[in-house]
Amino acid sequence: MNRLIAYCLVYGLLFGIGAVLFGGIHCVEGYNYSVAAQHQATAIGHVTGKVYGKGSSYYHYVFSLNGVDRDDSSEVCATPLAPDACESKGPVLVYYSFEPFPNSRLEDFADASHRAYRTGKPWLGMGLPFLVMSIAGLAIRSRNANGKGISAWPLTEATIQSVDQRSADNPAMADVADFSFTVNDDYFSGKVQISRSFSTQDASPSDLVDKKFQVQYNPRKPQSYSVPQTEVAGFLLDPYDDSFE
Repeated sequence: MNRLIAYCLVYGLLFGIGAVLFGGIHCVEGYNYSVAAQHQATAIGHVTGKVYGKGSSYYHYVFSLNGVDRDDSSEVCATPLAPDACESKGPVLVYYSFEPFPNSRLEDFADASHRAYRTGKPWLGMGLPFLVMSIAGLAIRSRNANGKGISAWPLTEATIQSVDQRSADNPAMADVADFSFTVNDDYFSGKVQISRSFSTQDASPSDLVDKKFQVQYNPRKPQSYSVPQTEVAGFLLDPYDDSFE
């Protein structure tokens, strides 16, 4: 079940990214066409043929502006000036604009804007929720894996090998013990901080050498370990904090 949820979140994320990109591109086109519609003009042109691409086709046409011949292509031919002009290389009305950049089409830019928005907005409407929910779900799973996952790590016995006793002149510095443990016959090492408890009395931290306690280790990376606070021979062992160095 957990793996199924993870797959669903990943596929949801991929779908969300794709839908947002697809919808966003069309909405940007819609905006650009709406700007062009405010500055558009028209000219007479002729269709010269159809250009076929991957799963789509475009009408190729030429027109003249200020005595300069221009050619362009449009996936829509909505302005024939003669019957069947789009398919028979006939005359067409060309809409052109130089805002927000030079562009021309065989349809009114306002119509092109509406069509692009009609395509883009639904995809954005679907993609954004998928994207947000998938990111949130993956973030929650990652947080739970980093938090609750440690509590599920297996336990093994560790042995204190040496104790580094800090100077009495600086009581703020903690004593530190080096320990070792084995996983699948491989040796690993770590450190813990030592502090006194009410039952320590006059014992010395060096008395902890060769004492044993339990550590948790990551079964995938045994060198990663966790030491919950525990008491050994009257001393408290805490996770090592290198800020005491």
